[in-house]
Amino acid sequence: MIKRFSAFFILAMCVCSSVFGWTKIGHDAIAYIAECHLTPKAKANIEKYLDGHSIVYYASWMDKVRMTPEYKHTTKWHSTAVNDEGKYRHDKKHGDVVSAINDAIGRLQNRGEMSDSAVAVDIKILVHAIGDMHCPAHSKFPKHPQGEIKFNLNGNEAQFHSFWDSAPDNCHRWYYVDYQYQLDRNDEATREELSNGTPRQWAEECAVENRTVYDWLTPGAKFDKAQTLDVFLKAEKLVDSRIPKAGYRLARVLNDLFDN
Repeated sequence: MIKRFSAFFILAMCVCSSVFGWTKIGHDAIAYIAECHLTPKAKANIEKYLDGHSIVYYASWMDKVRMTPEYKHTTKWHSTAVNDEGKYRHDKKHGDVVSAINDAIGRLQNRGEMSDSAVAVDIKILVHAIGDMHCPAHSKFPKHPQGEIKFNLNGNEAQFHSFWDSAPDNCHRWYYVDYQYQLDRNDEATREELSNGTPRQWAEECAVENRTVYDWLTPGAKFDKAQTLDVFLKAEKLVDSRIPKAGYRLARVLNDLFDN
């Protein structure tokens, strides 16, 4: 099992400056789970705007374009600022993941008045942003500046944000279709229950859960071999609950908008 995790240590040191959300595997897994629960009509309507591509094709699009001149204004649209209790704090100046999702939904409710290219952009925003809000590193607490949280896993330095961004790649070493096969096993009633709520409520729910992570990934913490395994098991449990939940919520939003 230790061997299984060895690749993470190399990766963590290489990407310790990352400011992105889930890496490609995580975003692809969320989009694929969502795609598996789109109605045939919604799927066809969406892919018409995406030039025949699957939503999985664009799952990491926002990370690819965020530093381009055209989309630099979206840089802050990947995370949620919350207070110490996990309540949402809207970034009126730059926007955030909740406002990005709500704004995209509002525009798409009147997509007949939009150009096809504008509809495609908002679909891509929803696919990525709903995934991002479920990443444990994307709740920004005032008392927990993530850049200062570095810890040592069995002799290897890791950084809080990069640890969580890379977690889907490293907890299981699965491909994105494996995440769907292994984790998308809830019945319809459970899927419906998990997808209830609003983007703000989802962000606050995630934030409340994320607060507990700071209790065991503290600045300067050093974990020996056995403790490192325990860290990965805890991370694995959280990732495994978040990815299907994000997929179900994305599917619900897209079905509401495009199954007509």
